[in-house]
Formats: sequence, C-alpha cells, structure tokens
Amino acid sequence: MVATGDMKYTVLIIEDDETLRSVSAEKLTQEGFVVSQSADGAKGLALALETHPDLIILDNRMPNMSGYQMLKTLRASGDWGARVRVIFFTNIAPEDESAAADIEAIAPQRYLMKSEVSLEELARIVKEQLGITAQG
Repeated sequence: MVATGDMKYTVLIIEDDETLRSVSAEKLTQEGFVVSQSADGAKGLALALETHPDLIILDNRMPNMSGYQMLKTLRASGDWGARVRVIFFTNIAPEDESAAADIEAIAPQRYLMKSEVSLEELARIVKEQLGITAQG
C-alpha cells in the first residue's frame, strides 16, 4: 500500500482518452493510490483546485482547455498550485522546440511520451516523484 500513516497518496489523471485514463487509473489504484479522473482540462483544473491531489498526470490536447493552459493557470493559482507535482503525459514530441520551451516554463516534474511508457513504468515514476521507495 502506498500510504503515509493512515493517509494514502492521491493522484489526479486528466486525460481525454477514456481507455488510457481508465487503465492508468486502474493500475495506480492497484498500486494503492487514491485516484480521481477528469476528461478535460477545465474540469480537471477545477477538480485539482478543489481536492489538492499529491500528484497530477496531465495530457496536453484535451477539450475545453489544453494541459499547457491548465498547468499554466494552476501554477499561477497560489502556493499549492505552484508546487504540486505534475507529470506531463502526452504524445506531443518534446523535439518541437517552441512547445517544449513553453511546457518547461511551467515546470512539470516529468515529461513522458505516452507511446514510450508502460503502465508499470508510469506507476514507478509516480512513486519516484512522490518519494515512495520500494518495500521489500
């Protein structure tokens, strides 16, 4: 179980692809996280500001508000939003220099390409970002 004392770590997945969102949430739930989900950036932003998850997994191209716009707004929203851990999980290649520079400016902790990361690797990276070490 992934917990500190009686408190479990919370993860918010903001992803418009229902299948990817669902299987990612299922994997993280199996790993012991409390997972909430949103299919668009605007609703995801509202949910993040309401629930203050420990980590956000964020797609970029979504309805109503892009992940970039959502994270930029979140970072400007106050102390929690400025420091919450965010994993950008998208198919926008970081080689696109202007997009990469824009995303880097809003400081996600990690930038992952969906096509290159398995669910197991995603779970490992979430744990790593939250400072959770493997228990023997």
